[in-house]
Amino acid sequence: MTSLQLRRIRRVASLWPCSLLLGIGLAHAEILDPCRGNVAIPGPGDPPRVSVLRDNQIGGECVPSPPSPAALTVILSGRLPASITTDQLASQFGAMSVMSGLVYWSVSDQNWRTLVEAAYALEDNVRTSKRPDFSSEEILSGQTLFFTQDDTRSTGFNIYTITARVTEPDRLVVVIRNESPIKLSFVTLFEPGALVSVHHVERGDGGDWHYQGVSVVRDDMTWATNEKSLVNRAVAYFRFLAGRPGDDGPPLAR
Repeated sequence: MTSLQLRRIRRVASLWPCSLLLGIGLAHAEILDPCRGNVAIPGPGDPPRVSVLRDNQIGGECVPSPPSPAALTVILSGRLPASITTDQLASQFGAMSVMSGLVYWSVSDQNWRTLVEAAYALEDNVRTSKRPDFSSEEILSGQTLFFTQDDTRSTGFNIYTITARVTEPDRLVVVIRNESPIKLSFVTLFEPGALVSVHHVERGDGGDWHYQGVSVVRDDMTWATNEKSLVNRAVAYFRFLAGRPGDDGPPLAR
């Protein structure tokens, strides 16, 4: 490996499917259950809150059992508008092609940068099996669905799954996981299953949706992980779910 390749790899942030996540206020947890809304939600009109954990354990009904170690976990909480219906929220989770062109604040570039060059839904785990975006009915069915996206910090298209683990009238829990290895050139940055994000959305008493996104890096390759970039990627996806551009507001981490 050349020194140039090594420098490029060290600049790469963990490659979430836009997946995704600075008030770092969550205490170190022995086991974190991302399937439940277990962090404080900011007040109406307030920016999202972010917490970062290192070397914690992840468990619960939405993730593999027994609990597994996580090298890095980024937790983002915020509010989504009360006007969004459950069907609209499910449709937004399934709108893979709409993620194309989504931007985030790049800490290394100190500028807004395209996060997802292209994305689309798949019939199965074959990248060439392109199909239209998933409907709300497909998302709410709980079946495991496949999609692919070209992240601008990795090489080529990566394949992910999206599965709604909980589908109640006022509560959704959606899990996204990388199914293919994520590479930069010939170097594998993350093996299949190394990147998992759990999106917990539940209506609060005031009608707003309370959102908690937990993004998990299972690998111990923390030298390839930029916490601030993960935070800004999580914010971009949070804004995407709200139907807003990724740069509709200041970055949370610079």
